[in-house]
Amino acid sequence: MLFRSTFARAENIELGASGPMREALGLLVPAFERQSAHKVKTLLASDVEARAATRRGEDVDVAIIAGPFEDILASGGVLADTRRDLARAKLGLAVRGRDTKPDVSSMDALRRALLAAPRIAWPDPRGALAGVLFEACLDKLGVRDAIAAKSTRPRGGPATMVALPREEADVAIAFISEILPEPGVDLAGALPEECAPPATYAGFVLRGSKNADAGRALLGFLRGADAAKAYETAGMSPVK
Repeated sequence: MLFRSTFARAENIELGASGPMREALGLLVPAFERQSAHKVKTLLASDVEARAATRRGEDVDVAIIAGPFEDILASGGVLADTRRDLARAKLGLAVRGRDTKPDVSSMDALRRALLAAPRIAWPDPRGALAGVLFEACLDKLGVRDAIAAKSTRPRGGPATMVALPREEADVAIAFISEILPEPGVDLAGALPEECAPPATYAGFVLRGSKNADAGRALLGFLRGADAAKAYETAGMSPVK
């Protein structure tokens, strides 16, 4: 039985979200609209942009961003009691569909795969959390300098995936939720959590929301047990 609620009237909800949530929201928002009669306008941004906008309390009703959340809560831009942890995203390594998938299941295997790859792409950390996490992983592996000359850092996960079919990279790293939708690209595997821990995405109603009750209802739906399958289909893990 899917989440249902009865509302006095339908509202228009503006939802600001980080890009890695795109596929999951594409599955969940239409279902929420059908069941609630509310309408949701989804605005996607990079992880860094979405966090900055949330801290400023920009004019959306609900924001979904990646942690950490201490600065977000301290900013006063969100209603702290509305926080709902929704899903976790893992980094994955992708190759072209026709290419052999390297083993990335352990630290040693991932190190070998990166050293052997002719060209590597990952999202620019100035905008994408995936890039921040992967560069921290490179430091743990001790290979950042060794692969520097054969690396490129596109802006965002989708642009990083496009580098594969364009023959601009031979392996590419992004959140798995950004890898799975791309045509001609295959997931070789998730990176070891020892190297790249998952990112947690949470939703908040913003303090300035004019539709706070509808925003709470949206977050309740996105946190509900029936949303779990959508997160899994999108390549994320639901927070239980």
